[in-house]
Amino acid sequence: MSDLSIWVPPVSAALGSALLTGAIALGLQSRRLRHEDSEQRRLERRDAYAQLYATSAMVDLIANSFHVAMQSRSGIGDNFDVTLYHRRPVDPLELHDRMYQVLDPLSRAAASVRIIGSKDAVLVANKLFNKASTVMDKATETGEARSGFLRRFQKEKWTPEQNDARSAAGHALAQARRELAELARREIGSEFAELFVVPEPSS
Repeated sequence: MSDLSIWVPPVSAALGSALLTGAIALGLQSRRLRHEDSEQRRLERRDAYAQLYATSAMVDLIANSFHVAMQSRSGIGDNFDVTLYHRRPVDPLELHDRMYQVLDPLSRAAASVRIIGSKDAVLVANKLFNKASTVMDKATETGEARSGFLRRFQKEKWTPEQNDARSAAGHALAQARRELAELARREIGSEFAELFVVPEPSS
């Protein structure tokens, strides 16, 4: 027997031990990286959901502002004020800029959810975006309570059906925002909480 043969069992054992140790270390490293990726993805989703939730709240506010402006900037009184240079005429480009300032962040937030969000979150984001668009449409539609001739002299006025539809659109948007918040809390592991509940003041 060669003298080298005495080294075979120890070397084989050492190599086997090294391979086993390397495999374990590789497995632990792979597990750590997967955990880090999962945590990073969870944080990215949390931020995307929060951004969409926050920006969607502004839609209802700006929609109400446009609705009030449509009424206040209508009728013969407003026409006289513009004619006498007491106030500027409504600038369509300025209105577009104000609407863009609200809808662009909303669109970007919805896009982020569509890219990195879960399957359920994408469905809720699409629903929320559609509800927000409906709110804006209902708030800025022309009032049908007056004829075209009377509208030249009197303030813009909406029918009860139009007002009900606008209110329903606002409630639908609020419900979609609630669905998003509840889904986000489940996915990031937050404890259950009653949303939109204001505690009674203590006596």
